[in-house]
Amino acid sequence: MERVPQLVKTLRRTYAHKLGALKARDGDPYALVADMEHIRAVILMFWPGQDFAAIKPVRPHTNHRGQWGAVWFRAALDVLRTAEEPLTAQEITRRIMAARGEPLDGAGAVSVECSLLATLGRRVGVEIVRHGEQRPFRWSLVRSHG
Repeated sequence: MERVPQLVKTLRRTYAHKLGALKARDGDPYALVADMEHIRAVILMFWPGQDFAAIKPVRPHTNHRGQWGAVWFRAALDVLRTAEEPLTAQEITRRIMAARGEPLDGAGAVSVECSLLATLGRRVGVEIVRHGEQRPFRWSLVRSHG
């Protein structure tokens, strides 16, 4: 059995991602088709026997890292500044989503809550105080006595 070059493996994966984006209608279809045709041509230069029907589409993945953690953390700080008592991440999430006019349930709220749990946990002792020994933890701001 012949060994497939790494270049061809990488181009197949890229082709699968473009195919998945095309099926999910994620992006400009004309640009995706043009990209796929170019990738197909390069694959055929290096691997003439490639069966393109065997390449299955890869569903596009939405990345929620990076800036969104900072956005939700700033919104959580705003909520905690006005809170009378320590709040759970779920309570903070509900207040943020209500202030933005977004639905309080579903994947978006779960994503925000998970992002908040990770971000709040990293900031314990700096700006945030975690209350309780067991989950659900309650969170509040560090109060300066000055």
